[in-house]
Amino acid sequence: MAALPLSKAVIKFNSHSQSRDKLYRTAQYSSKLAAWFLLRATGGGSVLEEKLRILEAALALSRKLFRMGNSLELGQKALDALSMPDVRLRNLAFTAQTLKAVWLLLDHAIWCGKIQLVTIDLPRWSKWSSWAWLIGLTASTAFDLLKLHQLQAKLDKFGVQGDSEGHPHDLADQVKVEMHTMRLNFWRDVCDVFIPLSALQYTGPGLGAFCGLVSSVIGFQLEWEKTIKPFKLRKS
Repeated sequence: MAALPLSKAVIKFNSHSQSRDKLYRTAQYSSKLAAWFLLRATGGGSVLEEKLRILEAALALSRKLFRMGNSLELGQKALDALSMPDVRLRNLAFTAQTLKAVWLLLDHAIWCGKIQLVTIDLPRWSKWSSWAWLIGLTASTAFDLLKLHQLQAKLDKFGVQGDSEGHPHDLADQVKVEMHTMRLNFWRDVCDVFIPLSALQYTGPGLGAFCGLVSSVIGFQLEWEKTIKPFKLRKS
C-alpha cells in the first residue's frame, strides 16, 4: 500500500478523537514545561509564563471533557482482561484497567467541580485521582515488563527451533513488531508514572512536565503507527 501524502495523513490522523487528544496532550505538557523553565529563569511573574499557564490549564480542562465516558471503556477492558489465560498478566491487566477507570471517574467529577456544576473538595478529589492513576500505571508498567519478557522468550524459542515449525521467520518478525509496540508502551507508562508522582509532590513539577511531554510524544508515535503508518521491520 502506497504511503499517504503528508497533508492527507495529517487530515486522516486528525479525524480520530484519540489522535487529536495526543496532539492536545503534547501541547499541554509543552506549555507546562515551558512555563516551568520561565519560572526558573525569571523567578516568576512574566507575561509569557502566565499565558503558558493559562494555555496549559485550558488544555487540561478541555481534555477532561473529551475523556468524559472513557471510564466505561476502561471498565470493559478490565472485564476483558479476566479472560487472559496467564494469571499474572490477567491480574496486572485487571488492576491497571480498573484503577485507570476509577481515575477517570474521579476525573469526571473533578471536571464538574472545576466548572462549578457541583461542589466538591477539589484538592482531596485530585489527590484520590492521582493515587488511582499512579497505582494503575504501576500495574500497567509491570504488565509491559512481563509481556516483553514473554515475547523475548518466544523470540528465543523461534531461534532455537529453526525451520521445524512452519514459517519461523515470519512468526519471529510478528513478535519483533509486537515487541516494538510493547517497548513504546513500557516507556510511555514509565514516563507517565512521574505525572501523578509530581501531582502528589513526590517529585518536582519540572520532572513531571518533562516526563509528560516525553510520554505524549511516544503516545503520538503509537497512535500514528496505529492509524497512519504501521511499524515495519527494516530488512537487512
